[in-house]
Amino acid sequence: RYRNLLDDDMTLAEVTQLVRCEAAGTHATVVVNGRVAGRHENAFTGFAFEITGAMRKAKNVLEIVVDNFYDQQGLPITADYTMFGGLYRPVHLIVTPAACFDVAGEGYGPGVTVRADAKTGRVRVEPQVLRPSGKTKVKVSYAVPEAGVTSEANEFAVPGFALWSPESPKLYHLTATLTSEWGTDVVTVPFGFRTAEFREDGFYLNGVRRQLRGVNRHQDIAGKGWAVSAADEERDILLIKEMGADALRTAHYPHSRHIYDLCDRLGLICWVEYPNVNRLIFTDDFEKGMHRQIREMVAQLGNHPSIAMWSICNELEMAGKGWKLDPGRTVALLTRTRDLIHSIDP
Repeated sequence: RYRNLLDDDMTLAEVTQLVRCEAAGTHATVVVNGRVAGRHENAFTGFAFEITGAMRKAKNVLEIVVDNFYDQQGLPITADYTMFGGLYRPVHLIVTPAACFDVAGEGYGPGVTVRADAKTGRVRVEPQVLRPSGKTKVKVSYAVPEAGVTSEANEFAVPGFALWSPESPKLYHLTATLTSEWGTDVVTVPFGFRTAEFREDGFYLNGVRRQLRGVNRHQDIAGKGWAVSAADEERDILLIKEMGADALRTAHYPHSRHIYDLCDRLGLICWVEYPNVNRLIFTDDFEKGMHRQIREMVAQLGNHPSIAMWSICNELEMAGKGWKLDPGRTVALLTRTRDLIHSIDP
């Protein structure tokens, strides 16, 4: 799926080309051969733009212009941690057949959403497809290698499924294959079976009450800022596991997909939040931007079984010079935010 050069026998009409960036701090503009492909605002979720129409067969120039100027419409407005700038997570050039799984659609997700029912073992798949015209015929099939399952239907059962937990982090992978007259595109995403809920007497995982013992983690490291390596991230998670923790709050923002891959595999229950810290502004533009970032967070990370909680705010009781908390509008805004998350991630 990730190829930096076209095959010699392929033409631009037969492919879709996209640029995907895992995160940039804070505002990013993607330019290809002098043409703006797209803009993204916020430092913690990924983004992708189709660039097919701007590409030439050779001698292409890709520019990603990034700044971290202060923006009162962006989150966080204030925070007690450093907002670093730059391209601090990986960038990919993606070349696929013309019809492909859509990583540039709403939320910039992986192109496949998986809903796994921990009570029945049934899996429902929601593919997002990008095609050059409405007349293009595509066929999507699925495989779960760990369970020996293949299916051409969007809903199927995994026999003998096992539940995911910190003690037994059973992880499955869904491989989705899209076939069209243009060729084949393949995407693999993680998923697992588990239930997570809060009752009056506490947190329950897979129907069993559990006392979570966890830590907070920020994504920066001395001397590197946010531009940490996969090895740095793995060291952090292994240290957290070694100390006996079973839960992790990725404060105060979504961390890299690699962090949640590690938590899936090693068994840490994750509390993930978007950077709604300290202060709110009660304008339509602010709320639209906040909800857009939430949609991106859920679309990009929602398949991970380790993620059991989405956080919608923290430390909003704080007040600063020249502004004060508005309890009524704060509760109303957070209620709308909660309802949005429930609607896109039941």
